[in-house]
Amino acid sequence: FPAAVIGHSIGEYAAAQIAGIISLPDAIRLTLKRGELTSRVPAGGIVAVGLSPEELRPYWNENLSLAAINGQRQCVVSGAASEIAAFHEQLQAKSIASKQIRASHPVHSSLLDPILPEFRIHVEQAELQTPQIPFMSTVLGDWLKADVPFDGSYWIRNLRETVQFHLAFNRLVQSGHELFIDMGPGASLSRHSRQFKSKSNLRSPIAFAALPGSDHGQGDRLRLLKTLGKLWTCGVPIDWSGLHEDKPPQRTPLPPYPFDRKRYWLDAVATKEQVQNADYNQPDAGGSSVDRPAGNEGGRSPIVIVSAEAALDRQIAAVYRDILGLDDVALTDRFFDLGGDSLSALSVIDRIEQLTGERLAVSLLLEHQTPKELAIALSKTHGSARPRALVPIQTGGSRAPLFCPHPFGGHVLLYTPLAKALGAEQPLFGLQARGLNGEAKPHLSIAEMASEYVEAIKSVQPHGPYQLVGLSMGGSIAWEMACQLRDAGDEIAILGLLDAKALHKHEEVASGRYHRLLGNNPIPDWLSEQAIIMSVLFPALKKHWRKLKSIKRECHVTALRDFGTQAGNIPDMSNTQLNNILTVAEANRIALRDYTPRPNDSRSVLFAAKRGLRTSSNQPNGDLGWKQFARSLEIHEVPGNHYTMIAPPHVTVLARKLNSFLNPKE
Repeated sequence: FPAAVIGHSIGEYAAAQIAGIISLPDAIRLTLKRGELTSRVPAGGIVAVGLSPEELRPYWNENLSLAAINGQRQCVVSGAASEIAAFHEQLQAKSIASKQIRASHPVHSSLLDPILPEFRIHVEQAELQTPQIPFMSTVLGDWLKADVPFDGSYWIRNLRETVQFHLAFNRLVQSGHELFIDMGPGASLSRHSRQFKSKSNLRSPIAFAALPGSDHGQGDRLRLLKTLGKLWTCGVPIDWSGLHEDKPPQRTPLPPYPFDRKRYWLDAVATKEQVQNADYNQPDAGGSSVDRPAGNEGGRSPIVIVSAEAALDRQIAAVYRDILGLDDVALTDRFFDLGGDSLSALSVIDRIEQLTGERLAVSLLLEHQTPKELAIALSKTHGSARPRALVPIQTGGSRAPLFCPHPFGGHVLLYTPLAKALGAEQPLFGLQARGLNGEAKPHLSIAEMASEYVEAIKSVQPHGPYQLVGLSMGGSIAWEMACQLRDAGDEIAILGLLDAKALHKHEEVASGRYHRLLGNNPIPDWLSEQAIIMSVLFPALKKHWRKLKSIKRECHVTALRDFGTQAGNIPDMSNTQLNNILTVAEANRIALRDYTPRPNDSRSVLFAAKRGLRTSSNQPNGDLGWKQFARSLEIHEVPGNHYTMIAPPHVTVLARKLNSFLNPKE
């Protein structure tokens, strides 16, 4: 028997039956009656929204019901079809992540109220017991107490009230449960489970889907065997004799020696033209022999055939699965569409570097997001793709491109949500710092950076007017780029500053700038400079500072990295990768310290975060030092802080305001 059970909505009937609360006949009878009564309710709709309950309030009305809370920012809303359609349209207009779910009736909504009295009659006929196995209730968000009689009205609440899955599952994990089997079709609850961290080891719980969903025709038995195999590797004892009682297993001879695991690159010996001329292309061929006619002369040119296990694209897909905690990743799945972000991208690149033995730029993942595309890019270059300053984040669309220089950390992945929020018609290119993968020394002056970046953007757009927008330090770089472009006679359409502060030359960055970026948190005098820089790059690391007090200063970085990795605050990075990031950040600190903005007559717009640098600088209505250098400066406030203003959900507001300044000739 399981150590505990939990069910989601109608799934609680199955969980209750396993826990001994309700008999199987009664569970089936109530499930069927629930479906019958629900079918009498007028047609409704359901929409999943990427917001928390608090963030939903501005869009709420009395005709909507909160059907389920599946995560910290994963809510499900139900109601009448017309109300849900209008609600979904409102969210789409504000670029808020939402998706309508195919459902015939609005479960967990006020529309069910008329059927509740009749359902109560049927519920009261069921014989209910106290749980024999710990039962985590998604109605209560807590354990059902074994010494309290089970009230039949629970099933009324189960049908009508909000499913508190997030609260209940978190309580389950914090109680020490870390291994779960998802018994529903597919793996929806398994995916939800990965957002939690256990108390003991600060890692996500392990969840396996036991039943097939849309598994490309995968059968029940195959899925069951895979799940049992995974459980066995996690140390769960399996009753193999019980599994194979209908058919005795066959012994399989194993080699008497271990395999010498070495990786080899296979050179592509056939040109594209030869591949196209080949009569037979079988990339996943096994070891069997097949009688077939010989191909033509061109088709008999040698073509390397790699098995599925050895193919690089499969290995990359496996890395995606592991880092993102997914069950299945197709070779055509895009990394950021799967839920990847700037932190997980660093982990992916680090793992692929281990696979290939090559240094890779994070920008490579932005340019080639699917396992198939990334494998092709790596095979063409044998992994030696040189990182460029210009990083294509979104290349589709017919509008004039938007160029975004990197902030303090040097990476540009954080502009990905902005690109999505601006829409597919708006191309967006990031400008990445030199030295992130150790291929060259980073620039030590903003003027040098701007000069290289101006040359880079001209490869995409030879002439103005240019659109430049930069976050934090990226604002200062964009400012200098605008000055250099103006000096060369080019026009600037917009110079956008995202919570960027104009520093005067030799303004003390370490004590002042860091203090503000860290939300005015007191910085201990015993904390090493590099540990402070790490905390600026990854703000969640602040919570681990006290653990460093008894550790030598020269060990602060390694210790902070380990604490952050264990807690899931930062990606799993190699020492080399971390050292490169810190080297670039230190160079950027020097460049920012030594830079004074030049007077600029470009159209300048400051987008100040509501809880950003103006707040931490005690200048709630200030211009962050730009007005003295600008001929004209517009200031617009956007929600969020210095870091979250460019991430969902606040990025939708930023994108809407920024869009009004982009492409003025449209």
